Amino acid sequence: MTQRIMERWYALDLDPVNAALDENASWIGAAAGQFYLGRRAVLDALQAVCGSLVPCVVSDQTYEVADSGADWCVVAGNIVVTLKTDDMLLREPQRLTFLWRQRGGELRLSHMHVSNNAAVVAPDEDFPIKASRAAYAYLTSHIGDNAVTVLASDRALYRIERETVRYLSAANEYMVIHTLSDEIRVHRRLTAVQRELFPGFLVLHRSCCANPSFLRTLRQTEAELTDGTRLPVSRERYAALCEQLNNQ
Repeated sequence: MTQRIMERWYALDLDPVNAALDENASWIGAAAGQFYLGRRAVLDALQAVCGSLVPCVVSDQTYEVADSGADWCVVAGNIVVTLKTDDMLLREPQRLTFLWRQRGGELRLSHMHVSNNAAVVAPDEDFPIKASRAAYAYLTSHIGDNAVTVLASDRALYRIERETVRYLSAANEYMVIHTLSDEIRVHRRLTAVQRELFPGFLVLHRSCCANPSFLRTLRQTEAELTDGTRLPVSRERYAALCEQLNNQ
């Protein structure tokens, strides 16, 4: 019953909670000021909240009977609520406590307490929408034109800052992007990735390209990066590489 109420509540359907509420029910919500006593007050408050939200999906649900007596029980739970619109995606974990009492042979909902992470809920909102917008603005301001997106061989999508990539290497039908912290395998040809995503890199050899920012020394047959990595250099490319470096 608790699960059904939560799923339907966030789908903006109040019928299950309306049917279960006790006359003396109370609700403590996640936002500031959400404290209501009495069935009518609780329903009016929930209706007002629904008017300001879009339907959400409830997932990752766990519910347990935390305590019980002869005619009552407390259900405690954890859920994840996902809100998705054309310009926003927010997943927020929430905690809840429901108190059920037996009245005339039926279980009635006597008390509800649902909470967000208090730090992300603004005083004038019922759901942490401002936190989502703030996070989006922060991310977009820190992911500029110098970042590239690649689909790795494990089907994960990586957003990589070009300045963190030390070099690229070929590995049979794959190529590997070597960053300061990761090695990302991509099921594409090295030359295609270099031309499309890293045009400023030095093509040292058919098997590798290097970020000139990490280059320490360049010789006719070998290049050394600032971290000590040694990469092969094609003799026929050496003169063109020297000219490219001089022009940068």
